[in-house]
Amino acid sequence: MLVSDKLMRCLYGNAKIGENVVITPISLLYDKIISSFDSEETTNGWYRCAFVPEKNATIVKSHQGSSVADIAYSLGNHTEKVIHLGYCGGLGDVKLGDIIVGCESKHISEKERVFPSEFVDKPQIKYVKGKVLTVNNILFDENEESMKGYDAVDLETYWIYKFSPVPAVSIMLVTDLPGKIMFYDVSPDDPRLKSGIKNITDIFSYFLNGE
Repeated sequence: MLVSDKLMRCLYGNAKIGENVVITPISLLYDKIISSFDSEETTNGWYRCAFVPEKNATIVKSHQGSSVADIAYSLGNHTEKVIHLGYCGGLGDVKLGDIIVGCESKHISEKERVFPSEFVDKPQIKYVKGKVLTVNNILFDENEESMKGYDAVDLETYWIYKFSPVPAVSIMLVTDLPGKIMFYDVSPDDPRLKSGIKNITDIFSYFLNGE
């Protein structure tokens, strides 16, 4: 599909598109990132966007789920790298507050497995490289049988990896443990989540410019 200037203005208004694009459906992460740097926010398109000159990065507040494919594809035609920051449910030995970086993903309704077009290993920071199952919704699709063999379950990673035309990475904070600790039983003030929020916003910069 042709990504026209008209489409870009509709989706992102007059936002400046940097060499890096960060997509997050999480308002808390979006606000924390743009408040941590000098940024220029744009709200005259469908999506809230902010350009961070220091990182040459455009931060986009997306919706949850498959609509991130539109953002990954359209902005991927105008940038060099796509980074997704999100939440996920942890499976197996993964713990609440861990950071997961998706090394592959499969959609619950598809046979195809997709992989990041470029995976950057960062041994100096602590995270789990994991297999991610992407589902359509968290109430009906999360079941023990379908989640076997995965390290995390989320709503976006498959779509990011499938449709981004440039190197992409999905970085997620584990906010619940399906079947053990449900998301509605976890307090936002849980120290594991607070620590995880700090860690994920620190980690994303390593994947921006290899710092």
